[in-house]
Amino acid sequence: MAQSDEVKKTKRLLKDYRKWEATLKNLEEEKTLLEISLQDESIATVRFGADAVRGGSSELTATEAAAARREQTAARIGEIARRMNDIERQRRAVDRALDALGENTAKLVRLRYIDGFPLWRAASDAGYAEKWASTKITAALRDMSFMLFGV
Repeated sequence: MAQSDEVKKTKRLLKDYRKWEATLKNLEEEKTLLEISLQDESIATVRFGADAVRGGSSELTATEAAAARREQTAARIGEIARRMNDIERQRRAVDRALDALGENTAKLVRLRYIDGFPLWRAASDAGYAEKWASTKITAALRDMSFMLFGV
């Protein structure tokens, strides 16, 4: 029996679950550093006539260049914040789906996909026979794909 795309996506989300914490910490650190650099960077005051564009040059003045860097940094901070929000939203959705499965089934799914144990080990640790665990996991993945994707 072929797996639906949603079940495959669910498996991928579960396998990536452990990586999200490190990703969020790294993004938070990068965002903090960019915010500090944004606070530290000043835009020089313009002296009348000293910062004017002369001779039809397309080069940016020092003030314009500093303002452009600030805008790029602010845009990067916004992008990082959006990525962090997306990851946190996805993590909350997976957590809700796991919670809805029930304690024993959620434990089995966590052992198999989040912790990465082979089926026989996940079944043994959860107190199930391997064949029964396989059946439970298959049903749980279908249920989770419905909870996560509505399909």
